[in-house]
Amino acid sequence: MKSSIYEYRDYKVYITDLIENDPSGGRGKRKDLANAMSCQVSHVTNVLSGDGHLNPEQAHAASEFFGLSPLETEFLLMLIQYSRAATQNLKRFFEKLLNEKQEKNTALKNRLKMPDSMKTEEESRYYSSWQVGAIHVLLSIAEFQTREAIAKKLNLPIKRVDEILIFLVETGLAKKDGQLYTILRSQLHLDKTSPLISKHHSNWRMRSILSLDQIESDHLHYSSVFTLSKKDYGKVREVLSNALTESFKIITASPEEESAVICLNMFQL
Repeated sequence: MKSSIYEYRDYKVYITDLIENDPSGGRGKRKDLANAMSCQVSHVTNVLSGDGHLNPEQAHAASEFFGLSPLETEFLLMLIQYSRAATQNLKRFFEKLLNEKQEKNTALKNRLKMPDSMKTEEESRYYSSWQVGAIHVLLSIAEFQTREAIAKKLNLPIKRVDEILIFLVETGLAKKDGQLYTILRSQLHLDKTSPLISKHHSNWRMRSILSLDQIESDHLHYSSVFTLSKKDYGKVREVLSNALTESFKIITASPEEESAVICLNMFQL
């Protein structure tokens, strides 16, 4: 399968490739696509293997089914118009538009590869929910590089996963290759003076609260209120800080196999 829809000029080949390269092996995928488009499986077969074509409503439903971005959806609709063109002049017209869209996409991909910091509005959206950061880091694990695997892992609706994946790709934090999503920029730093820092901390503490309902032997939760001397307060804080430093040395050198969260608080009442 080609790496993106922009490399295709036949939408039927593109959809067939999506089905055949699905992690499930494509089993039952045509039936699921037909259900999403509110049509019979025979119509899907006639389109992909015969002379039939998708109408705009079916194409839009298919784009949602496969988790395409708005720009990819636009390109798919244009591919259908290109395939349905009855004259060579009209076909050349749509081919020109398709080539221009492909060139713009290539230019955008090159720009996003630059290690620039995120824009303010992008940063605000990234830290709006723990779900964005969770999906971002999961993409570094081969097991969780499909939208279906992510949705199952995090127990999120597939539409929410699609929304976040599109955002991560558009901001250059991830890359879409066929139906696989891989991480491009893994290291993000939010300065402690940022107005978003409290949102970042509260996001993961809310997620930590949810994990309390999951009784797992390898989870670690500890809460305690205590009194101690002012001098020893500094000593305990240093011990915890050193433990974090040593932990992140291990994390940095460790291969990506599992996702985890650390939330640590120590403060004076």
